[in-house]
Amino acid sequence: MHFFNEDSLRECFNELDGKKACGADGIDKEKYREDLDENLRDLIARMKRMAYRPGPIRQVQIPKPGKPTEKRPLGINNFEDKIVQKMMQKVLESIYDPQFLNCSYGFRRGRGCHDAIQDLHQHLRRHEVQTVIDRPCQFLRIHRSQRTCRDIKNKDQGLHPDKIHCKDVQVRSVSRRRTYHERSGRSSRVTLQSGNCECLCALCDR
Repeated sequence: MHFFNEDSLRECFNELDGKKACGADGIDKEKYREDLDENLRDLIARMKRMAYRPGPIRQVQIPKPGKPTEKRPLGINNFEDKIVQKMMQKVLESIYDPQFLNCSYGFRRGRGCHDAIQDLHQHLRRHEVQTVIDRPCQFLRIHRSQRTCRDIKNKDQGLHPDKIHCKDVQVRSVSRRRTYHERSGRSSRVTLQSGNCECLCALCDR
């Protein structure tokens, strides 16, 4: 929690794109900026006394790429929640990113699918290869009953994402949210593609 202070949250505020759509509360970056210092002090105070609760996510339907007749749900977070998520992303990345293998490209800063394809292309050119196997993804799962925060490594000595144990109540609290369905006005527990910590939200909802 000591990583969450006015300076670090202000840095996250500055990094966020102000042109993105507003969340359910209708507050955008410029509106939040009007009383930025007080807003950040109040946010930190709520987090320290465990009173911070993420707001509902505004759900919208957007077309699927290449499938104009189909749509998928997209969650839009409140701007304040985006600030908290951005800071959580930085803290978690500093812990886990150094433990991943160099050949891991998924959801890592400065890496992407194009880098993985380029690396594979170079490997195939330098080595004789008969078969390329596309391994299925493994999803993270948090076991809430565990008392320690540790990681399990797989046979390749890389970070095994199947079992991550965490007792951090504040992290779990920040990650819980409800989704506001714009058309019906109803809210429900669901994990949507949204925000900087969507993976963490999915973990805590399992």
